[in-house]
Amino acid sequence: MKGLRIGVTGARKAPQLAAALERRGAIPVMGPLVTTDIPADTHDIVAAIDRLISAEPDWFAASTGVGMRLLAEVAADHDRLDELTRSLAEARLVARGAKAVGGLAAFDLRPEHVTDSETDHEVVEWLLNRARTGETVGIQVHGSTQGDDTRVGLDPTFAPLPEAGLTTVEVAPYVAGRLPEDEVRARSLVEAVASGALDVITFTSPGAARNLFTLAEEMGGDVAERLDSALEREVAVAVIGSVTGAVFEERGVPIAIQPERHRQGELVRAIGRWTERREDD
Repeated sequence: MKGLRIGVTGARKAPQLAAALERRGAIPVMGPLVTTDIPADTHDIVAAIDRLISAEPDWFAASTGVGMRLLAEVAADHDRLDELTRSLAEARLVARGAKAVGGLAAFDLRPEHVTDSETDHEVVEWLLNRARTGETVGIQVHGSTQGDDTRVGLDPTFAPLPEAGLTTVEVAPYVAGRLPEDEVRARSLVEAVASGALDVITFTSPGAARNLFTLAEEMGGDVAERLDSALEREVAVAVIGSVTGAVFEERGVPIAIQPERHRQGELVRAIGRWTERREDD
């Protein structure tokens, strides 16, 4: 990776990713395109907890550790922890990965199944093979934002569940994907991509991917047009996760690098392999 200029778009774990790339000789270019995840409105979380308790779910899917721990914290603060714990204990539990397992531990619960791939797609597949029509599935999701518009609802990945006749109840303890506070730095990164000044740009969340295009449109002029052209011909897109990748697929932007496991370390190694293949060509 020596001399490779790689854009880093994340927020919370961006310094670790940048350091790992730098150790391999790359030149990381930092420009967070999202803020760190923030708790949803407490009133909304409590209302979602009440809906989940009332629904008496037959199944429950835990997606993230931070989300489940926040759910437990809000439930405890509003005298609902015992009811919520009983509701979850009576459901069959599936966790998207090790962090979600840790989140369920906040309720002293362990899942029946933990996905190997740590993807929502595998969670959905597992549920479809077991849940029966008419049963209820609780799902811990996150709210998503675009500009000032906040939406909390079923991620498209989970759409096959209601299509199969299952009732879904979503609980969103936090909101992800807000535009970054430091827009000057973010816009600088967008311009670096649009001008072809980077070799690779990395994305670890769909929010950062969406905000790349949102900021390009807001910057005006020919930035959005140049951005699309650069992503198609000059700057390789590296993503973690199929949901993040879907943002680019919907726009017809090719994805050059996508590791199977959703880990930053795997992303770094995948970029290394891509670099080696490029040098061999």
